[in-house]
Amino acid sequence: MCHPSFIALITAWVHGAAIVYPSESFSPRDIVQAVSEEHCTAIHGVPTHFIGVLDALDHAGPEVDMSSLRTGIASGSHVPIDLMQKLIGRLNLRDLTISYGMTETSPVSFQTTLDDRLEMRVESVGKVHPHVHAKVIDQHGAIVPVGVPGELCVSGYLLQKGYWANVEQTALAMKCDEDGVIWMHTGDQAVLDQEGYLKITGRIKDLIIRGGENLSPTQIENCLTSHPEIVEAAAIAIPDERFGEVVGAWILLRPDAKLLTRQEVVDWVKVKMNPQNAPSWVWLLGEAGTPVEMPKTASGKVMKNVLRDWSKSMLPAGNISLER
Repeated sequence: MCHPSFIALITAWVHGAAIVYPSESFSPRDIVQAVSEEHCTAIHGVPTHFIGVLDALDHAGPEVDMSSLRTGIASGSHVPIDLMQKLIGRLNLRDLTISYGMTETSPVSFQTTLDDRLEMRVESVGKVHPHVHAKVIDQHGAIVPVGVPGELCVSGYLLQKGYWANVEQTALAMKCDEDGVIWMHTGDQAVLDQEGYLKITGRIKDLIIRGGENLSPTQIENCLTSHPEIVEAAAIAIPDERFGEVVGAWILLRPDAKLLTRQEVVDWVKVKMNPQNAPSWVWLLGEAGTPVEMPKTASGKVMKNVLRDWSKSMLPAGNISLER
């Protein structure tokens, strides 16, 4: 969540505006109170933060007024369409944009605009910023055609000098092409369309390769969170003797959700996507023997390495196996 915070700080300096820090650490209740009392016009964060703010607003008193809000930036992970609609409808964030970047690229390289239609603001991270160059490459380093997924690389004035005291890591991430241009290899799988809009489809290392077919965790997660009873979802690869890998899904239901069976989760993805993308293993967070929350970094990103470890420890028990 480096870049929304950094942009908010710089924007406030440039325009002589006030910037409000509601608390020392993330507190949705304090954010709601600060927005209401200070009449904030913008709010920046990752989807997890916005979900927390909406939940805090549900429990706030009638005196809370969020009508001063009008804009902001969401980043860090994909913003589902239903969440975007709530942010516009309940928080008045009609001018909310989506950005993409890395700490290593100082920090934003792609962003949607106020002129982009709502669907494009949730399906993509916008177009490349001025004076920034980007390309999508295959595993051999060749640029892929428009519409073909590959690894996103970024170049330009915004690149870092390197990783402090780590020459090897710098050489792995920052590579020079035949023209002498240095490119930051982001590790993100992405697709560029004909109009220049970029769609992030997941981390290269998080791809699920089922029977030789590459499945996008992001697309599966978007499908799962479109279910009215599911508030968060994470898709990971589970080793499988027959297919090599299959989809495993970690699900967080809404607090007031009706009981949702694993088979209903599988059927939802089968109907909305296809059988290949449907989970073969499903964990419902909060059930007996499972954690109650998604493991996340300080910036609100789901720690899939932790989910993979959890999955390994629960597979032998057989408590979530499904018929395929």
